[in-house]
Amino acid sequence: MRRGLDLWIALGLLAAAWAIRLMLAARITFPPLDDPAFYVQTARNLAAGRGLVSDVLWSYQFSFPSVSHPSHEYWMPMATLLMAPWIRALGDTLFAAQLPGTLCGALLVPLTYALGRIVLPGDRRIAVGAALLLLAGALPVYQAASTDSAAPFAVLGAGALLVGGMAIERRSVSLSLLAGLLGGLAYLTRSDGMLIPALTGAIVVGSLGLTRQGLWMLVALAAGCAVPMGAWWIRNGLTFGVLQPVSPVQGVNAAQKCSEDEAEAEDQRERVRPVKRKVKSEEGFARDLDAGDRRIEQHDQSGSGAADECERAEGDVLRHGGEQRGGDDEEAGIDGRGEIEEAVNCHRLPPLSRNSLPVGA
Repeated sequence: MRRGLDLWIALGLLAAAWAIRLMLAARITFPPLDDPAFYVQTARNLAAGRGLVSDVLWSYQFSFPSVSHPSHEYWMPMATLLMAPWIRALGDTLFAAQLPGTLCGALLVPLTYALGRIVLPGDRRIAVGAALLLLAGALPVYQAASTDSAAPFAVLGAGALLVGGMAIERRSVSLSLLAGLLGGLAYLTRSDGMLIPALTGAIVVGSLGLTRQGLWMLVALAAGCAVPMGAWWIRNGLTFGVLQPVSPVQGVNAAQKCSEDEAEAEDQRERVRPVKRKVKSEEGFARDLDAGDRRIEQHDQSGSGAADECERAEGDVLRHGGEQRGGDDEEAGIDGRGEIEEAVNCHRLPPLSRNSLPVGA
């Protein structure tokens, strides 16, 4: 009978708390701060199938390869992961993005009631009073409706501490595993969530010592944490080269490393382009020399117009030697012109070949 009454009270508190938060959420037309706006924007990208990508630069101190870049180099992903399914199911609206946060904030109210019943089981009024403090509190209601990570972190952190306390009281390995899992999820909401399983582990050691049961509970606690935390660290390592960005500067430096690698590749491409142009110029210069040789040989055989053809060959040499290859090739073209003029002045045309006109260095 008492358990049934507690259940109905908890459900009533949940419904009232969610209704209050939904009413405030309906009055918010835009994310109020940069953190909530970041979570909403990345959740929209994730719901659209683009993955964890950000289309804004939140810091201009460091350069990124482009405006769109891998997201969550500093902020944790849980708020984004919670919003994406709601946006995909209900549409790309701010209210759809607010629903998971309001639900998490509402869940904190019956969770507080349950904690009160566990700590002080003899007086239900104290548990109800504690829950009512959160039911319409200005700050928890606002944080739940703003799409910030505060409400998911609060409910996951409180759940991890509650289950961890129950595990220690009951000497339960399975509850220790669940406490570790909730602590790991709290870490994915905010990076300081890793302190929650660390605190639970310290209490286990303080209560049970390094006994066999205590060691098994510590192993279960660590295993529960390792599932979400390890998956996120692998993603960070593959994307940014670090497991856990400790500060915004370190996180952005990791992201900057990715941009520097791309910038270095682009610099290499820029260095190759002039070489390619020079090679093309060399090929064109050689083709003109071949054409000049063929025209000179044809007029050698016919015995007429050699001087005129020599002038045209000279023009080809000077055009590609001076204009396309630059100063060194221009000097080479001038030297070649001197030999041609000398031959014309002597009224004879020496047998020309590719070696008779200098190509240049």
